Amino acid sequence: MLKVTVLLALGGFPLVLGQYGAPAGGGSSSASATPSATASANPNIHTVSVGQDGFVFTPNTTVASVGQQVEFQFFPPNHTVTQSSFENPCQPLSSTSFFSGFMVTQDSPGPQTFTVNITDTNPIWFYCAQNIPGDHCAIGMVGVINPPTSGPNTLEAFAAAAKKTNSSIAQPSVMGGVVASRTTSAPTSASSTGASAPKQIASISGIVSALAGFFALLLV
Repeated sequence: MLKVTVLLALGGFPLVLGQYGAPAGGGSSSASATPSATASANPNIHTVSVGQDGFVFTPNTTVASVGQQVEFQFFPPNHTVTQSSFENPCQPLSSTSFFSGFMVTQDSPGPQTFTVNITDTNPIWFYCAQNIPGDHCAIGMVGVINPPTSGPNTLEAFAAAAKKTNSSIAQPSVMGGVVASRTTSAPTSASSTGASAPKQIASISGIVSALAGFFALLLV
């Protein structure tokens, strides 16, 4: 009869583990946080910082394939991304070429991004149309997507031509790209692990109680 009682007590032991162990192992929520956090690092999206390092685009040269995107992130205080031609570096390429609008922000980076779809591999020249303080384009705030691999049309030549201009021109409204809220990273696995800690403590408590019951039976 003692053996049967002991077996019953031991049989209750896995039940304690099952009750508390399974939720604590629910750390699967922390595992799912990792893919969601890295999902934003899309290899088909090239990120360009606007004004993070002063009056420059970082990087100022981007090579992107057809079907990929270039996402511009804006830093304080006020910048734009405006498409131009190589011949006229501080003027809009056309009445429909892309323009982000003036992105005013105190955050680093700001809450909004401007994304351009790449539909061919032709060079895309761009500049900042902000004139306060100073003409950002003339200062050298210019960039290029898919620059020519040879010939005189280089970013250096484009910047040199920009420095000879008197003022930058902006489009009348946002066009040619998508303005969206900047995505934020997913919660870290640390926060998920912390949430399961009370259940893990409960699991230990359950094991101790079961062992105490078992030894009490042995002393009977």
